[in-house]
Amino acid sequence: MNLMKCAICCLVAALPGWGLMQAARAEETPAPASAATVPAPAPVELVFARVNGKPILAQEFKARYNAIIRQRFYHGAPPENQAEAVRQEVADLLVERELLIEEAGKRGIQPDMAKIEQAVANADKRYAEESGWQQQRETFLPRLKEQYTRQDLFDQIEKAVRDVPPPSTSDARTFYEQKPDLFTEPEKLYMSIIVLSVDPSSPKEEWNKAREEMQKIIQRIKEGASFADMARQHSKDKSASNGGNMGYVHSGMLAEHLQAKMDKFQNGEMTDPVTVLEGVAIYRLDDRVPSKLMEFAEVEQRAKDLVHREKVEQTRKDTVSRLRADAKIEILLPIGSGESAKQSEATQGEGASQAGGAARKEEAKQGDSAAPVEDAKQPAVPAQADTVKQDAGAAQQAGGKKKTGGKKKPGKKP
Repeated sequence: MNLMKCAICCLVAALPGWGLMQAARAEETPAPASAATVPAPAPVELVFARVNGKPILAQEFKARYNAIIRQRFYHGAPPENQAEAVRQEVADLLVERELLIEEAGKRGIQPDMAKIEQAVANADKRYAEESGWQQQRETFLPRLKEQYTRQDLFDQIEKAVRDVPPPSTSDARTFYEQKPDLFTEPEKLYMSIIVLSVDPSSPKEEWNKAREEMQKIIQRIKEGASFADMARQHSKDKSASNGGNMGYVHSGMLAEHLQAKMDKFQNGEMTDPVTVLEGVAIYRLDDRVPSKLMEFAEVEQRAKDLVHREKVEQTRKDTVSRLRADAKIEILLPIGSGESAKQSEATQGEGASQAGGAARKEEAKQGDSAAPVEDAKQPAVPAQADTVKQDAGAAQQAGGKKKTGGKKKPGKKP
């Protein structure tokens, strides 16, 4: 249901005129009484790609891209190489989504219309008191219904594709034998510590004084004093009351320079004074437990889970690869160049530019209200054939070459 709420947010922002009315409300600038009776010009909806003839709107590509950028980079601008990777990821996601929805139809999967109708009714009720809703609902609700229908088909086909039988014990054992590192407990080090506290902002003299004091403690331990007693008397670490006992530490959890020392130590050996965030410390290796391959009986279920996960992901990957190979995929706008897309918009004609310009300005205002895209199950704004007006010439001028035949994968820039 959260995904459906996301769909509502996206569709509300996308509807012609709806975003403008919401912006006007936010700015407390009431529209003239007669404004509601004047129909807004039909927006130009650029087509980013077509999958077996089905359009994927540039607006949808942009919305998903911006949502992922906000989610991963916290509203900051990503480095260009990472932005390029995200653009390619979004292109692949949208193409795969369209292919899977089409596959759902081929398999005879039917949407759960009762659930969809209820969700649409809930949306209608939720927005009933919103200004301008009555003027927009006849346009909005059919598109929302289509959106929910596509989402339901996508969810069902994803579930069907991932419906892989659980692996046998034999499969799990083979996996266990082939990948022992996944079932091996790493080496454990039993260690103790003494810390003399020094404020990080202290002058060099304070740090030198702490190191000198630590050297005296080391000398006393070498002369026979108990490490545990010294820890209780001098250490400021939380382990002091327990004689400096750190317990077992897995190899790889220590800083590299300290791990390198411990790899060479024998039980009972101590480090020289080491500078740490809290001050100056010494470590002692008390015991070492070698790495150990766990018995298959202990990890059988985990092995089965890992095998099943691998099979599920491989099955989905194979399915998508097969669908791609059999599909006609046309990339009409460059994946990696926002400027090229803008140039393409400029070729749509003066009247269309004015109509689309208002929509794009409003889209920018509404951008932050879109919900983050977490995975491939995020709803997408459905295209309507009567509002898709991009021509091949505009796409070619933008740098994209429309394919009239053959197969084209979105992984390559036109």
